[in-house]
Amino acid sequence: MSLLAVTVLGHDRPGIIAEVTEVLAGLGGNLEDSSMTLLRGHFAMTLVVRTDADAEAVRAALAP
Repeated sequence: MSLLAVTVLGHDRPGIIAEVTEVLAGLGGNLEDSSMTLLRGHFAMTLVVRTDADAEAVRAALAP
């Protein structure tokens, strides 16, 4: 397993955290750490995830 840093940025709206963590859990990921904030109506989140999936698989799964 490796550690990946996942950064999510976008307009704040309900469900962002649930959607991202559902995708990561589906890839067998485990959240090791997180940081989240609101910046003038924009949501910023950084997650450290331990997973067997490679970075490209995580990126593709989280693509809009």
